[in-house]
Amino acid sequence: MVRTVTATKTNPKDSGPSSMPYEVIRTIVQQQEREIVRCVTRSLLPLLPYTFRGRRLSRNYFLREMLNVPMNYWRCLEVPLTAWALQAKPRERVVDLSSPKLLALYLSLQGCSVMATDISDYFVNDLRQLKHELAISPLKIAVAAGQHLPLQSCSIDKIYSISVLEHIPNHGDAEVIAEVSRVLKPGGTCCLTVPFYTEYVEEFGPGVYWSKFSVQDKRGVFFQRRYDLPSLKDRLLNNPYLQSELLMYMAEKPLVEPRLREDYVFDENCHWLNRRFLSILSAAFRAVPVLRVPIPMLGYLVQSNYSHRYHYLTEDPEDKNVRGVFVRLRKR
Repeated sequence: MVRTVTATKTNPKDSGPSSMPYEVIRTIVQQQEREIVRCVTRSLLPLLPYTFRGRRLSRNYFLREMLNVPMNYWRCLEVPLTAWALQAKPRERVVDLSSPKLLALYLSLQGCSVMATDISDYFVNDLRQLKHELAISPLKIAVAAGQHLPLQSCSIDKIYSISVLEHIPNHGDAEVIAEVSRVLKPGGTCCLTVPFYTEYVEEFGPGVYWSKFSVQDKRGVFFQRRYDLPSLKDRLLNNPYLQSELLMYMAEKPLVEPRLREDYVFDENCHWLNRRFLSILSAAFRAVPVLRVPIPMLGYLVQSNYSHRYHYLTEDPEDKNVRGVFVRLRKR
């Protein structure tokens, strides 16, 4: 049975995640966001001088991204919400099934034993270099599909996946859930975020870095699906070994009318933000030589500000402003 958040208590110190008012959760998530950024930035800032051309970290794209936009518009909600609900403790074994590796880095710095995985090796060299520079021994790196994790059964305390399952074609998302149920310990926790809308939508594009692992037809390469409530329950919430104990819908006050465009891309606030501000800022950096090195944290501050102003949490899947859903599962 899926349980949504209900506003029955008002003191966060006395409340569990499933009983807090949404405004309290949103405040806590924003505090968690600042804590993650402070922790990671404090660790990485000493490496900033080595990101300039000719220095040993100048080609480390992940490091430059973490010093400029550690979280983008949507991640400013998804990442801290996942960190807060996951409640990972030092020395617990945690698996990262996400594309952004910020949370894997943060949890490793907190003492968790984290395995960061992805079906592609795009992140391996950069993250391995940072692991060496920061001497983060609890961080492990593996290139593996979420459907076939190189882990023993019942060996993992926590798993999380931030905006990944929707990109896996066919029934891959359900297969990952089955694998999650295999590797989690009894009582272990899995946190997921996926796109959501009032109707099921599939998006296609000209190509993405994982194109060779996806499918293609006349519309392009399969990019992602937006779940509605029936598909969410059917594909992600019907595993008999996993109990759905927390479900929250992530919504945004629309800056642009949501729609599936003729090019099979779903238009929403993040595209408006990219068109109206971030693309202009990037063009300015390219045009002015002295600005070719991004100003640390500028992109994050802009996108975080928009996230705080327009994102909210709701229990209503019929809210037309809902763009994503957060789920916490526990192994029986």
